[in-house]
Amino acid sequence: MNLFDWIKIIHVVLVLLWIVGVSFVSSILLLPEKSFKSIEQRMKAFSLIERRLVWQTRIVLLLSGGSGVWMISLLGGWSWYVHMRFWWVHVMILIWLVFTILTFVGEPLIHQRIVKMIEDNPVLAWHRLRTAHILIWLTLLTTVLCAVGGAQGAF
Repeated sequence: MNLFDWIKIIHVVLVLLWIVGVSFVSSILLLPEKSFKSIEQRMKAFSLIERRLVWQTRIVLLLSGGSGVWMISLLGGWSWYVHMRFWWVHVMILIWLVFTILTFVGEPLIHQRIVKMIEDNPVLAWHRLRTAHILIWLTLLTTVLCAVGGAQGAF
């Protein structure tokens, strides 16, 4: 195996960790409403677990972005950005960029608003957080399908 193969393996594992984290929050933490006696307990558990996951997410985002750039550099793939036949590469970069900005900039900026929304109307906050995470999860899964298909020549 060469350097590119190792970087690709690392990149796929990092993306998998990213998606598993979002999947955990979306499907395990946010869905089982009957697991908690009250909305307050639900929100407290969500806040505690998400606070622990955010650092894993940030590290994985930085490393997956770096490994992706490294692979494109090794492949000489910078010209792909001017060809629409590589649209799936554009989608991967766009999703990574949006998610990275949301994680590093957006969430810290709106954190106090989220806390206030949880205090004012925990039911509404729960439903909004759940909907947002499910949409993110579905977007990531769709992106992976497009990326794998594109990398295998399906598009």
